[in-house]
Amino acid sequence: MRRTVTAVVCALTACAALAHPGRSQDAGATAAEDVRQAAATPARATMVVIGDSISAAYSDTGAPERRAWWSMLADTIDVDPIVVAEGGAGYLRRGTRCRGRSFQQSIDAHAALIRAAEVVVIEGGVNDRSYCLTRRRNGHGDAPSSAQQVSRAVRPALRRVAELAGDDATVIVTAPWGGARKIAPSGRWIPRIIEAAARENGLEYVDTATDAIRPRHRTLDGVHPSLSGSTSIAKHVYFRSSLHER
Repeated sequence: MRRTVTAVVCALTACAALAHPGRSQDAGATAAEDVRQAAATPARATMVVIGDSISAAYSDTGAPERRAWWSMLADTIDVDPIVVAEGGAGYLRRGTRCRGRSFQQSIDAHAALIRAAEVVVIEGGVNDRSYCLTRRRNGHGDAPSSAQQVSRAVRPALRRVAELAGDDATVIVTAPWGGARKIAPSGRWIPRIIEAAARENGLEYVDTATDAIRPRHRTLDGVHPSLSGSTSIAKHVYFRSSLHER
């Protein structure tokens, strides 16, 4: 029987201490803790998930309608999931209302877990339609992103994952996208940047932006998946990657 090893789960606006720079451990301390945890963990295959609220706002246990796509996938391939996710996070954007970590920062902070994982999934990109401002402007803490900004954030993050992952690890990159009006325009260009960077680094890219979260698979906000949406994402990642050949 598998178990869930949750390194960090920061759901929407309520985030664990690691997501807040003022209360968090530094990357070195976090990495040391990862090594300690790994030494105490039974020798079972793990799947590390770096993600946003599509991963963080759902769970492995509890209400069935809140079951996560990664929970379903972990059951299918029989691994222990380790979820490092924050609501609002992306390659460019820091999570938890700009007080948390970007994907790059989470990758660096949990390098030991990624090195030891049999499967690594980087899920996200929808939040990169905007980036965090150092100073709030007109009452807002973010501003629209450009393609150049997103590309400059995506490429080094995925390059770092490729460097860290083991030779036999399966590394999958995906960017689920709902159909809400506020995210639809960026869905036409951000996934393309992510796909190009994934392929550039020899990683598997699975398209969950086109049809994984169809209208019948969405919650009322048009962004997050319902239970059927999470199921759809899990099926896409499994059947459209090399995981189904395991």
